[in-house]
Amino acid sequence: MIQEFNKVDFMFLDDNLPDTLCLSIADHLDWSYPKEHLMILQEKLNKYVTFIINDGYKAHMSSQSFSRFNIIVCLKFQPAPIFLRFVKDYQAELRKNYANIDINYDLLQK
Repeated sequence: MIQEFNKVDFMFLDDNLPDTLCLSIADHLDWSYPKEHLMILQEKLNKYVTFIINDGYKAHMSSQSFSRFNIIVCLKFQPAPIFLRFVKDYQAELRKNYANIDINYDLLQK
């Protein structure tokens, strides 16, 4: 869950993305308080990026190496407009030092 900062919610491989490790964040919060929600999300994303940079995944997948990483925020609720700007800005900052880490999102409830 999104508030569990020291835990990676899910890690998986996608057959369509060779050499890519996918990590997902389970975001079950609604957007009643968008700024607070984004603060929580930013903390979780920062932990995921640190996990990737420090090779934390190797404890679980030591026999594999990855050249790309895809962090997917799985949203239960339609996000506030501020979320889209946040993801775009976060990705732009991330690209300055880590071009191999992508941030995406998926709305689970449509």
